[in-house]
Amino acid sequence: MQKPAGIWVVSILFWLGGVMGILGGLMVMKGGSFLMMPGIGPRGGAFGATLGFLGFVVLIFAILELLVGYGIYALQSWARIVGIILSILGLLSFPIGTLISLVILYFLIVDKTTVNAFQT
Repeated sequence: MQKPAGIWVVSILFWLGGVMGILGGLMVMKGGSFLMMPGIGPRGGAFGATLGFLGFVVLIFAILELLVGYGIYALQSWARIVGIILSILGLLSFPIGTLISLVILYFLIVDKTTVNAFQT
C-alpha cells in the first residue's frame, strides 16, 4: 500500500525540523561554552551555562522530532499523538513555525486520508 502524501509531508517536516534543531542546539551549546571561558566577564559564566542548558533542551526536542518523523513514516499511532503535541507547541514559534505547525496539524487531525492511514 502506498503511503498518503500527508504522511510524506509530515515526516519530512519533522525530519527537517529535527536536523535544524540539532544544528541549532549544538551552536547554542557551543556559544554557551564560549561565554564560560575565563576573561569574558563576571556574568559570562552564568549566561554561558544558561545557554548551554537551553541548547541541550533544544537538542532533546530535535531528537524527539526525528523519532516522531520516523514513527509517522512507519504509521505508528504514538507518533501521531506526539506529533500533534509537538505541533501545538510549535504554534508558538511565530511566524514560520506557526505555519509549519498548522500544516502538520491539518494532516494529522483533519485530512481523512492521512488519519485513516494510522488506523490500518
